[in-house]
Amino acid sequence: MTDAAQVMVGIDGSPFGDDALRWAVDEGHLRRTEVVALLAWDYLHQLPAPGGPPFDPEYRQEIATTALQALLYRVLGVRGSSVTARAVFGLAAPVLLDQVRNASLLVIGARGLGRLRGLLLGSVSQRCTHLCPVPLAIVRNEPVPTGNIVVGVDGTDISARALSWAVTEARLRQCPLTVLRAIGDRSSGLETVAFARAGQPDQSGAHEMTDRMIAAATGEAPTPPVEIAIVSSEPARSLVDASADAQLLVVGNPRYSSLGGVMLGSVAQQVAHHAQCPTVLVPHPLRDEAGGRSAGA
Repeated sequence: MTDAAQVMVGIDGSPFGDDALRWAVDEGHLRRTEVVALLAWDYLHQLPAPGGPPFDPEYRQEIATTALQALLYRVLGVRGSSVTARAVFGLAAPVLLDQVRNASLLVIGARGLGRLRGLLLGSVSQRCTHLCPVPLAIVRNEPVPTGNIVVGVDGTDISARALSWAVTEARLRQCPLTVLRAIGDRSSGLETVAFARAGQPDQSGAHEMTDRMIAAATGEAPTPPVEIAIVSSEPARSLVDASADAQLLVVGNPRYSSLGGVMLGSVAQQVAHHAQCPTVLVPHPLRDEAGGRSAGA
């Protein structure tokens, strides 16, 4: 098994990390692939081993590995034996971003409760949303595996990548897919949701564009049930609202930069902070300074 097939999850002993771990294991089962639980540790950031002190001046790699294995058993029970435990010395965000480069998905927990209450991501999660070179799943508290997968599209190449990822995921989960296209003026404040119907002149262009994107994403393989939603509202608000009844929300990150000099797109940023269900950010293809693509593309 190659690293490219792995689902990697960052854990730290917090309830948010525990939620991410459970979600990642379920995802690995769907994909029939290895799940790697990654713990970043250093002398100031320690996961105590069972019976050990909160801070151990003699903390070392063996203790970190033991603590990680104990956490897997605490959260997963016997299922924890199927997860690869990897404890790495270093700060959390740099370790995650380095270790995940050849994996297929990184899973992290989100911080905070409620909706639209300011910044809901911790600093590690925040950095990963800006720099992760592979699809990034941000898991909210107690995700419920019901409802549709919702994916936002706007006709761009990056949203086509997000749609392709969502189609594959819907096939794995055997669940319906809602393809959401926001056509409202961002400054209008309109919030009416109108599901696309043939013969609606004001929505026909958006409907045709979305149909073409779906056809390109699904190809000839069996297609999950697809519903097109044409939304007269600001895109980020529409996606956050749709996340209330979804089991997973998928969006593209159009402003990914390998050099970290370009900020996360505003829609992806707002969705990452405020979505009410697990959210996957699909990054722009990673390009090196010479213009080539990396394995994360």
